[in-house]
Amino acid sequence: MFLTRFAQFSILFSMLISFCLPSSSFAAWKSPTYKGESIEVIDIHQHVGDARTMGPLGKDFLYKTLPNWLPKGFKDWSLEAMANLVLKPYTPMFGVKQECLNAGLSMCGLMAVYAPLTWGTVDNATIEAMLNDSRNRGPNGELWYFFGMASVNVHRFADAAEEELKELRRSLKHRMMKGIKLAFVHNELPMDDQIFDGIYSVAREFNVPVYHHIGSSPLRKMSDFKSEEERKKYLRSSAPSALEWAIERHPDVDFVLGHMGFDFNREGFDFTDEVYRLAEKYPNVHLEISAFGLANYDPEGKFMDAALRNLKSKNLLGRNLYGSDASGQPGAVPQYVKLTLKSMERVGLDANEARQVMSLNARKLYKMP
Repeated sequence: MFLTRFAQFSILFSMLISFCLPSSSFAAWKSPTYKGESIEVIDIHQHVGDARTMGPLGKDFLYKTLPNWLPKGFKDWSLEAMANLVLKPYTPMFGVKQECLNAGLSMCGLMAVYAPLTWGTVDNATIEAMLNDSRNRGPNGELWYFFGMASVNVHRFADAAEEELKELRRSLKHRMMKGIKLAFVHNELPMDDQIFDGIYSVAREFNVPVYHHIGSSPLRKMSDFKSEEERKKYLRSSAPSALEWAIERHPDVDFVLGHMGFDFNREGFDFTDEVYRLAEKYPNVHLEISAFGLANYDPEGKFMDAALRNLKSKNLLGRNLYGSDASGQPGAVPQYVKLTLKSMERVGLDANEARQVMSLNARKLYKMP
């Protein structure tokens, strides 16, 4: 009974925190503006989740955000309560959809995840059920507010690649499954292992882009690995050069390099220059600007400014996609839109360039209805 009361307290506490947010957080949907003009925003990078299926590294990462004196059981209840509030798509007032509406987003992408070591599993069927939900409607009642990205369990490829590819094909037949999402770094598997070539063949078959997490993970540091061999293997799960073989072999498949290769751990493994090199060399490479612009990583907006300035100078704005990866943090999705638009103003992007990045490129690449 005490654990149940603690869980209820966690929910009430979370609700109180949310009510303390600026009143604009619960305002009616309104499209953001840029230089006095209304601008559509599509966020391709949103996550849903369940604390009960989260992996050990993910749980440990979140445990550290809670007071040390709390018993583990209390922490588990607290995480589950928070996940039910902010990582479900249709939770009233606090769910992912409401957070996206608060930000003025017109559409959002929900990503399937197979990462048993870290963030856990949200399988394709779960995303499909969310897409099929009658509440999956836009701010004016239009059908399909969320679209989805399917994934595969890369750990099964050594023994059951065909089964995984069959499941991927099944999921991509859903009209709103618009792409594939992969995160080798969260699975500690190298991207240059050509056993995964079948994934890109399926992407070509369905004419969908493949999103990759590029760069480090805040859940794992290089110092966690004891041997040089282990560190080199882990780098091959995050360094964009490890993906170049697939980009070159599949010129008719679009590759989205997420997070711009940002070094979330500040360990000296920033791959930003490498993702620019690949985008300039290969026309099927697109770059996405999620997560690194959050206040805890880029408090003054310097990295975001540099990224947008470089994208403009290298004529890559036409292959730049907006995403936030800010799910689960009340107020962060609206904040990311504002921070990105402010950065665009500082860099000097005009309204048409801003529209390209914030929505038009995504509409074209993901073939929005």
